[in-house]
Amino acid sequence: MTYNKGDIVVVVDPNPFLDDRNYTDGLYFNNTEMSVFIGRKFIISSRRNKDTYILRYADKHDCLEAEGHKIEEWIWNEKWLMSASEFDFDELECCELFDVTYMVEG
Repeated sequence: MTYNKGDIVVVVDPNPFLDDRNYTDGLYFNNTEMSVFIGRKFIISSRRNKDTYILRYADKHDCLEAEGHKIEEWIWNEKWLMSASEFDFDELECCELFDVTYMVEG
């Protein structure tokens, strides 16, 4: 999917798209620095080329810059992103269902 400036996206788990050296289509994913952004919403700030983007924070309350994590310092592959409208933030993992039903049933 091609994104445009201003689109809201979520950073998804890149592992299915990474080779054995942590690259996707020649773009490196730094697990140590970039993993903190997985599951968070961002705005497309600019498009670098046909499938890479620069992101910015969508919500100042969800900003990690105080901890030294600046989203604008990284280039993001399109495969590592999903449209926020397609991402279900309330979706539960199957492994969590037992805990939820246990709490409900008491």
